This record gives sequence, C-alpha cells and structure tokens, in this order.
Amino acid sequence: MCRPIYKPSAADKKAWEEWYAQKGDPIYLLNAPDFAWQSDPLRENPNNQWELFDLYERLLLDTGAPYRILTGSVAARLQQALPLLRNFFPSLLL
Repeated sequence: MCRPIYKPSAADKKAWEEWYAQKGDPIYLLNAPDFAWQSDPLRENPNNQWELFDLYERLLLDTGAPYRILTGSVAARLQQALPLLRNFFPSLLL
C-alpha cells in the first residue's frame, strides 16, 4: 500500500477552492511513457504508449490547459512534480 504524499488541511482546502474559483483548472501532470510498461488497473495499452501520450498532449494543447510533462525515473518525476504541487498545496508532506 502506498502512503499518501498529501493530506489536505482545512486551510489547503479553502485555498484550493479560492484558487480554483479564481483561476479554473489546475496544472495537469502528463507522464511520458519513457519507462518499461507495467500492467495495473490505470494503465492502457502496452503497445501504443507514445501514441496515447501524443493524444493526451494534443487534448491538453487544444483546450489550452496548463500542463507539464514528467519524465525519467519515479524519483526524477517526483522532483519535477513536487515544486508544482507545492504551489497549490503548501502542506505537501514530501
């Protein structure tokens, strides 16, 4: 079982609601498929990972949604994602 990296405080929840009301959608984190595919309930087709990645990126581009692409190992992805998440959730546990 994975331990959660974030437990929202009441202040964080309020800040999130205010931020969302003012700015709309948060930033999206898009994981590049630059690692070995492993089956799990959330992953799709092992044979066309880059095709799906391109589709998801195109959807983000077409809607103008803010996003960042995460690459590399799990540790590298955390290093890329945590600063972005801390902007929204100051009490992030890592």
